[in-house]
This record gives sequence, C-alpha cells and structure tokens, in this order.
Amino acid sequence: MAQADPSQSTGKDTGTNPAEGFGLFKVDLADHLNDSTIQRLSTLLGLKPGEIDSIKRSKTPGLEMVNLLEDRGIITPTDITDLLKMLSKLKLDGLAERIQSSFQTKTSQGKKDQNLEEKKRDLIKYSKIAYRKHYETAKPFPSMSKCSVNIIFVEGGIYYLAQEGDSMQKPDVLEPLESYNDILSSPKTKSMRKIIEADPGFGKSTLASQLVYDWCTEDPESPLKDVEILIFLQLRQLTGVNSIYTAIKNSIVPKDEDMDEACIEKILKAYKKSVVMLFDSYDEYPDKNETETDIFSIIEMKMFLDILVIILTRTLNLPPNLHPETKRIRLTGFGVAERRNYVLKAVADDVQLADRIEEQLQRNPFLRDLCQVPLFSTMVAHIAHERPEIEIFSTVTRFFTYVIACVHNHMVIKKDASTGVPAFETELAKLYRIAFDGLTQKNQQLTWENTYLVSELGQEFYDNYIKLGMLAQEVIFDISQCRYKTVARIWHKIICEFYASHHLVWILSEGASSAASSINVKETLNSINPLDLQYVYRFACGLNKSAADIIVKHLQETEEGRQFAILCMLEQEEKSDQFIQSVKDLVSSEISISKYDAILLQRSTIQVLEVASAKQIPISCVFLDLCSPRVDESGLNLILQSGLSLSILSSLQKLVIYDIGRTLTNEEFAAILSYSSQCTSLKELRFDFYDLPDTIPVGSIPSSLKSRNVKVWSNSYPDRRLNLQTGEWQLCDVWGNLPGEERFHDKSYQESLAKFNRARRK
Repeated sequence: MAQADPSQSTGKDTGTNPAEGFGLFKVDLADHLNDSTIQRLSTLLGLKPGEIDSIKRSKTPGLEMVNLLEDRGIITPTDITDLLKMLSKLKLDGLAERIQSSFQTKTSQGKKDQNLEEKKRDLIKYSKIAYRKHYETAKPFPSMSKCSVNIIFVEGGIYYLAQEGDSMQKPDVLEPLESYNDILSSPKTKSMRKIIEADPGFGKSTLASQLVYDWCTEDPESPLKDVEILIFLQLRQLTGVNSIYTAIKNSIVPKDEDMDEACIEKILKAYKKSVVMLFDSYDEYPDKNETETDIFSIIEMKMFLDILVIILTRTLNLPPNLHPETKRIRLTGFGVAERRNYVLKAVADDVQLADRIEEQLQRNPFLRDLCQVPLFSTMVAHIAHERPEIEIFSTVTRFFTYVIACVHNHMVIKKDASTGVPAFETELAKLYRIAFDGLTQKNQQLTWENTYLVSELGQEFYDNYIKLGMLAQEVIFDISQCRYKTVARIWHKIICEFYASHHLVWILSEGASSAASSINVKETLNSINPLDLQYVYRFACGLNKSAADIIVKHLQETEEGRQFAILCMLEQEEKSDQFIQSVKDLVSSEISISKYDAILLQRSTIQVLEVASAKQIPISCVFLDLCSPRVDESGLNLILQSGLSLSILSSLQKLVIYDIGRTLTNEEFAAILSYSSQCTSLKELRFDFYDLPDTIPVGSIPSSLKSRNVKVWSNSYPDRRLNLQTGEWQLCDVWGNLPGEERFHDKSYQESLAKFNRARRK
C-alpha cells in the first residue's frame, strides 16, 4: 500500500468551489451544443456570417459558443434564465431541461464543497484551540508550575524495530532513528500504521504532546507542517465511545458549535489524504477489552486505510490483531547526554548544576540506572535543583517515597495537637484504596468524577492535592449521561501504582492473618497483571517484607512472572531467609539477560545471580541473549553490551552465550574459556550462532576445564563440541553429546559428519 508521506504532502486538497462548479457546467453545456444548435443560436443572437463561420471553424465550436454566451451575460455563475428562454423560443425544450438539470447539479455541488471546506477550516481551528490547552499544561514534576511541552521535551533513544523475533534464528533487530521526526518521515518506518512503544515513564505522552505542538505551531522542520488535519485523542478518556466521529466531536468540537458526527465523517473522508491520527495511552484505554469499536477497526486497518495512524502504548501492552504492515518504534530512555540536555533546557541554564547532578549519579549506580527512565531522571533533576545533595537510593520504593515526601513539603499538613498524626492519614488510606480498585478493574479506571473524590477524601484534601499537582483535573464528555463533567486523575500512572501498592500491602497483611482470607489474597494477586502493573508489586515489596514474601512466591508460579520477581526481590533492603529461598527458587531454572532488557532489570538480575553465587546456591543456567560479552583485562568479569559486568559465578552450572553475526578471535574465545574455568561449578558452556575459531591452541584451554570435563560446544550448524585435550572440534548431537554418550543419534551423527568433512576439505 502506498504511504501518504506527511513530509511531502501539500495538504491543499480544497475541493470544488461554486466558480469551479460553473466551470464544470460550461464544459457540460459545450458538449450539449451540436452544429445545428450552434447555428440556430448564432442566428438568434444576430451574429454576422463571418462570426458564425469563425465559430464553426474552431476546434471546439461548442466551447466557443459557450464563451460567447458568457461574454454577453446570457449565462452567469448564478443564472442561465436567458439561455433557457432562447432554447424554448427555438423549440428545444428537451435540451433546455437537460441543461437546467446540469446547471443545478454542478453549481449546487460546488456550494456543498465550499461549505465542507469551511467546515474543515472550523475543525482545524477547534483542534488547535483544544490541543493548545493540552501542550501548554505540561508538568515535569508534580509541584511545579505548568509550562509548554517544547520547554521540557528532550529526545531520548528512539529505535525502529526492524524485525520481530519469533525464534532463536530471528531475534528482534533495533535500528536507531536520528530524530523523533524520523518516526514520520524515515523510509524505515514507512507505513500507514505505527506503534510507539515504551516502558512506563519513558516519555510516550510527552512525545505525543510535542508532535501536537509541532503541528499546531506549523514547525517548518516537522513532517507534520503540511498536514491539514491532526486528530489527537487520549484513549483513556473514551469510556464507552464506540464511534470515532463521536470521540472527535466530544474531544475537540466546542459544545456550542453545530458541527455534528456526520459532518466530521464527511470532512475526514473528503480530505483523508492530508489527515494524521495520533492515539495516546492505548495501555490506559478503558475499552481495550471491547474490540468492536472504531478505535480497533482503525488500528487493525479495517477503517481509514489511507490515513496515517500512530498509536502510543506500553511495550508489554500492544493492541491485538495488528496489521502486518504496522511498524513499531521503541523509546529506550535517557543516557548521560540526554540527562544533561534536560537539566540545561528545562531546569536551569547552569552547567555547574548539570555537572553536579551527573557526579552524584556516578557515585550512586542504582540511581544512575534508574535515571535511564526519563520520568525518574526529570524528578531527580528538579529535586537536585533545590537540594545540594541527592540521597543515596538502593530501591525504587525508597526513591518514590522520597519523591512523594518532597512534593508534600510544598503543602503544610495540619497535625492533631494530641497525637501528632497528620490529619490526612485517613484520607490517604482512602486514596490508596481508590487507586488500587481503579487499577485492578477489568476495564481500568484511572479518572474519577471530582464530586466523588471530594465526597470520599474531603474538600480540603482534594484542593490541596490539586494545588500540589498530585491530582490533575480535566473536563471530558460522559457519553452514558450525555453531559460534560469534571474528572480528576492521579498525576502519573506510576504514582497511581505507588498509592495502590499501599493498599495491596494492607490487603496482604490482613489476608495473611487467617486461612480463610488467604483465598481472597490469591484472588487479589491474580487480578494484578505484572505485565501492566509491575510497579504495584515492586512498591509493595519495598514497603513490607511480609507482603514481599507472598508476592515473590506468587510471581514465581508463572513463567512471565519470574522476570518481575527479580525486580521485586531487590526492593527488599534486608535480605531475609525468605529472600534467600526466593533466590533459590528463581535460579533453579534458566535466568536470561537480554540486550533488550532495561539497564535496571539487567542490573537487578545480575545482583540476584551474585547473591546466589555468594551463598553457594546452584545456578542452573544463565542465558546471555545478544549481549555480545567480552572479558575485561582482569579476566574476572564478562562485560555486557550494556556496559554492566557479570563477575565470576562460582555456583553457575551452565552458561549459554547467544549472538548472531559475531566472529570470535582465538584470543576472545580463550578469554571466555578462562573466565568460565573460574566458575568452579560449571558443567557446560554453549555458544549459539557464533563464528568460532577452527582450532583452539591446547595451551589456551584451562586445565580446570579439562579436569572437570566441562562440555564446551557450539549449538549451530553443524553442532560441534570442543575436544579439550586436542583443541579440535568434533561433531555432536543437538544436546552436545558425542558418539557413545547418552541420547546421541548415530544416523544423524553419520550424516552430519559426512557434510562436515566435505566442508573442511573444501
């Protein structure tokens, strides 16, 4: 399908105005005038013989006569009465009737097109007014004043997912994009459907706001500069709205204007070549379980095939049934340069401040890794601007507890004189429950009517939280009640998860107290999807040790939960016996570290492995997925592509290193053998899809590998195993077994051996 490239579109499809309608009529009229009719009209007009002869000798005599009729005022863009009278006088009533019908059809269509053009201009005007309120009210930190998004927007890493992995032979391939504008204009991302995905806090909504800002201000550098109509919808606001036209009317068109859904439909269909749709917060879309909506039809390319549609969502919450042409773009967060750019652009034009913040982050590795997430990085930057030192944090929970405390410092909390307990403690507990109930519903509720929150929390608490920025108000249309209403939402979904985690801790504490209520605990945990609500689990584990034990045990029961169990375990600052047992359970099966894992997850996984090694807990298998490891100069660490290092793991039993298109030199291979030999419990070292040296000098093979008869082999065609005594490769089966060893297939071996020997002779 051809791509409607926003960077090249003129966006000036203006339709047909009344003058053009009259022009079409004149062409039609000329076709109706044959030689006989032209002769009779010429006579009736009193033309001289020479004038009549000139018309007849013309290549287009009908058009010549039409121009003459227009010059003499017999036909005008608004009236052809005189022409009809002339035709009637010539007894050409049938022709007069056809010409009158043509005039009415052509000119009325022109009027309709002119009206539609005016309506289109109105929709553009309404859109820019509605969007301005959105992009001018950005808040990088809850207690800060609102500002325009272009003041705080800083580009992080942006990658195009060039190939979706579906097997070990076909992993995901991420190709960098130079700028966020490449999302629209790069040939790599050419498609009518694009997904922008990222983990929580990585700036999806900020990027959406920047794109809206570029369109509204007609930024000459933006591919959107020539796009006439941008439809920007926040899907979290579309509860129960099945029609895209209803969504646009209620989100963009002022309620006192007469533009209805039918008019919006006509505009979009007439000008579809210059329309772009931007859908933010799919992961918060309340109706994402109701697939019979226009939103899903559009995403799946069952509707608006010629309109470019961009959807923003969390990485682990992609829409189902994506069209094969859909291109995926991933945001990967901030590095040192991006953190520095943000400080200088959005916090203060102060090089010393930027240097101080980076120096403190370098002394705090956990916080530095945490600041890969742009949301956390901006929080740290604004806190550091007000405080000379940044606290040392070892968990996300401690960091967020500190952030919330900083925000509360902007509000004077009244205290009971007798108890010294904050007067808002009860209200906060209610807010925790509201947040938890909203997140764990089948259709998540992330906004609440302001009257409900006031009735639950009290006017004073509500007003203070609005002033702090922890609650944000907005006006939306309630389709079920056919009215506009004021709703409030918690500033960011991660903050909502932080509040909800407090209520989860309360539930687990209550549930752990009796066997009867433990069933409710299980039901509660089953209602919390770790793929969507990982921070609810992580915060709860950091807040309460007993809750952490229950959560980690629950997560380890499922394959998808094991990854998050690692993050949850590291939220516990005190390493209890239950923590050690959780480590044992986790490392009893394969542990994967992937190139595509966030830095924080990689570091957390490594920490768990190091704990297991220090406690001499057997580590079943470590799988390094496209991490391109190399051994450092000391020979004691594997340096991963992310820059993190994996130290000697004395209890590691199996190491698998998977990479594609990488060739290991003799020196690099020998270094990995040396590192592996120091993992004293290692039984197997496997290389997947590596180009390995043909022969290995016997002297470079550590004696400890030989004495322990460690299985060193390559799981790629042909499967080969290293003879540790000779340095030669031997054909093996798909489990690394040699002839005579258990599970080796003789027939398969003989066939592979023949092919291998033929290849070597060549």
